Amino acid sequence: MTPSLLTVNVRSQLTRSEQQTALLAAAGRSNKEIAGELVVSVRTVENHLQRVYEKLGVSGRKELTTAFLAMN
Repeated sequence: MTPSLLTVNVRSQLTRSEQQTALLAAAGRSNKEIAGELVVSVRTVENHLQRVYEKLGVSGRKELTTAFLAMN
């Protein structure tokens, strides 16, 4: 599979909520800021980010920013 097809495949595995959360985190927002904007709990944001990290194969926000921006 080519790298571009791989990123499309990974992106399709993220739920809409995970995509929104990842985009805000990649933009530098804190979990509290993300929770306020999406009207969810901080714990929900943490759960979404954990699932995003697992799906993208990254370990934190620094890697998330690089991986998520490469997908778009």
